[in-house]
Amino acid sequence: MSTKAYLLMLSTTIFLLFILFRLSPFCVYKIDYDGGYVLCVSVFKKLPPISYGNTVELSDSYNSFNDQKHKLPPAIDEKEDVVVKLSDKNFNHVIAKNQHVMVLFYAPWSPQSKKLAPEYEAAATELKGKSVLAKVNAMSVIELAKKWRIQAYPTVYFFVNGVRVNTYYYSRTKDAIVNYIKTKMSGDLYTLMKIEKAEHLLTAESTIALGFLDSLKGTENEKLAAASKLHPDVIFFQTTRADVAKMFLIDPEIKRPALVLLEKESKQLSHFALF
Repeated sequence: MSTKAYLLMLSTTIFLLFILFRLSPFCVYKIDYDGGYVLCVSVFKKLPPISYGNTVELSDSYNSFNDQKHKLPPAIDEKEDVVVKLSDKNFNHVIAKNQHVMVLFYAPWSPQSKKLAPEYEAAATELKGKSVLAKVNAMSVIELAKKWRIQAYPTVYFFVNGVRVNTYYYSRTKDAIVNYIKTKMSGDLYTLMKIEKAEHLLTAESTIALGFLDSLKGTENEKLAAASKLHPDVIFFQTTRADVAKMFLIDPEIKRPALVLLEKESKQLSHFALF
C-alpha cells in the first residue's frame, strides 16, 4: 500500500470515529475506590458489572453529569457542624482564643481520614462548649500544612493556650478522643526533648513551666505531674536534655530537679529549686 493510500485510509477512519463519537449518546461514570475516584466515559448505555465492591454511579449523558457534578458529596463532609474548619485566616485566632484545641489535618482522598471523620465529629459533639475540635483540609490549605510539617494523613495535634503540646497517636474512636481531651483539660505534664519545639515555646503567649529532671519517670516526674493538676492555667513540661534546659537559662550543671517558670505577661524566666 502506498503512503498516500495509507494516509487517506487513516484520515477516513479518524473522521468516521469522530462522527460516531458525536452522534452516539455517551455516559460518564464515577468509580470510587479506596484511594479516591476516577471518571470514565463510555459510548455504551450500560457498563458491565465491576467486581471488588467498587461503586458505579451512572449519569445518562454528559450534560446530565455536568449538571450534577457539583452535587457529589465530598469524601469528608464539609457542612457547617461542630467541627471548626480552619484556614490561613482563622487558624491562629482559633488556637489562641481557646484553651484546649484539637486539630485534624486531613486529605479528602485518604481512607484513614474518611474513617476518622465520623468518630471525630461525634467527639466534637460530646465536647461542644468544653473544648474545640477543628480540622484543616491539607490539600486546600497547603501552606498551613507545610508550616506544621504535615507528612501523613490524618495527623492530629493538640494545642493548649495556643501551644502545640502533643501529637495524638492513640485510638481513633470517639470515646478515646473524648477521654484524651478530658484528661488534658484537667492539667497534664508534657515532655520536651526537641530544640525546635523549645524555641517555639519561648515565644508562646502562655505561662509555661519546665522541669529539668534526671529521669522522665519516677518520683520527680510524679510530683511535677501532680503540680500540673493544681495549676491547669500553666502548661507544664519536663525534659532531661541539657541543651533544652540551657535555652531556658537553666545551668546544665545545676543540681536536678530544677524548675523554670516563663510568665505570659512579662516573658521573664523565674528559676526555682524543685522539691
